[in-house]
Amino acid sequence: MDAGFEKIKGYGVLLSNETESIGGKIKLPKFKNQFIGAPAAEFNLVKTGDREVIDSEIVAITSATISSQAVVDAFNMFIPQVKEKMQAEGLIR
Repeated sequence: MDAGFEKIKGYGVLLSNETESIGGKIKLPKFKNQFIGAPAAEFNLVKTGDREVIDSEIVAITSATISSQAVVDAFNMFIPQVKEKMQAEGLIR
């Protein structure tokens, strides 16, 4: 997240048990770059779209919808929780 908790700067995958050639693609720039600069808001997974447009719509990896959805779900679950905690501690407004 950026300092104002408004935009995403990126993410990393610490552990994945997915087949590298399918679900493992969540680690590749083609998928990850869709989040860089995106608003810290709720994301929606779509099957088709332009991966170059940075917004709340994330284009799924072909044949890896479950892995793609898992990343979107993680962002949607944890962004509000982390933001609330940081606000409570006075780290952001």
